[in-house]
Amino acid sequence: NSSQLLLKHVEEVRTAVLRFFNPPQPVSEDNSNEYTVVFTPNASGALKFMGEAYQLTRGKYICYC
Repeated sequence: NSSQLLLKHVEEVRTAVLRFFNPPQPVSEDNSNEYTVVFTPNASGALKFMGEAYQLTRGKYICYC
């Protein structure tokens, strides 16, 4: 199935990107994965995603360069 093949390739790319950045191993009680690679269409899409994912309170900001 072509959709399954595409999903497999996307997961392989996510793994490669995560390995490239080599983040420190998460320390959690349940050993869950604390890193996720997310693909967005552009910087604005990424900021929208982050803004919706994290509830910012007054005085909190998202900064990017």
